Amino acid sequence: ITLWFSASQSPYIKTKPLHGTQRQRFNEDGSSEVTIEVIPNFELQQVILSYGEHCRMLGPDSLKAVVRERIEKMVN
Repeated sequence: ITLWFSASQSPYIKTKPLHGTQRQRFNEDGSSEVTIEVIPNFELQQVILSYGEHCRMLGPDSLKAVVRERIEKMVN
C-alpha cells in the first residue's frame, strides 16, 4: 500500500510509523510517500481517513475504491 503525506504530517509519520514494514521517501517539498506491506482491513481504512486531506492513497486501486465509497457515504 502506498500513501502520500503532506509536509506537515511527514515528520509525525516518521516518528510514529503506521506499520513495522513502513518505508518512507521524502520529497523536496517535505511531503513523503510511505509504503507498507499489510493486508488492507477496516482498521487501516480508519487510520487513513483520520489524516484527512493530509493523506492521499496512491495504491492499490482496490483499497482506493473502498475508501472512496466510504467517503461518498459520509457526504451524501
